[in-house]
Amino acid sequence: MTRDNFFTNLWENQKTRVIYTIISVILLIVLYCASSTIISNSSSYNIFSYYGTVATLIGLIITICEIFHSVRISKSIKKQSEEMVSEYKNINITSVVSECLSCIDLISNNISNEKYDLALNGFNYFRRSFFRIYRCEELAEIKISINFVEIKLQAATATTAAAPLPMATRKNILKKLLEIKNHVENIDPATGVSYVPR
Repeated sequence: MTRDNFFTNLWENQKTRVIYTIISVILLIVLYCASSTIISNSSSYNIFSYYGTVATLIGLIITICEIFHSVRISKSIKKQSEEMVSEYKNINITSVVSECLSCIDLISNNISNEKYDLALNGFNYFRRSFFRIYRCEELAEIKISINFVEIKLQAATATTAAAPLPMATRKNILKKLLEIKNHVENIDPATGVSYVPR
């Protein structure tokens, strides 16, 4: 650390204490120089009272300044804590978004391979994860898509080789999954709101 950085950090962290130390020293010097004028009677009691008052005054200045210093430190700690919480929340949302996108890709692959049981299990997991992070007042559109996919996948699990899922239905499910994926990809980590281009 350079000399300039040392004094800069000292001033930023201890500015209140530096100020009241300077004020106390100046006050002590002024009162000491003026002591002969202020104390007309040079008895021991008057001298003791005078310097006792000086000490009390300096103590009062230090106490008041320490209160301001504590308030400033508390605000700084609160700000740092809020920034850390916000950063953690953003990282968490980003992590869940990545997880949701991987789920959608896996679900789409299972649907293409007609593994509807696996697709439904994956979609149920995706749904729980998605609604942990997605915060938007206008949820109607995305909820409709999610409910559509879930209902169709539930129906698909009952299909057989003799009565397979119609190709049109499979395409509709995959299309809805792409719409949902579009919402997930555009989620803002800071707000949990999806900004989907119209």
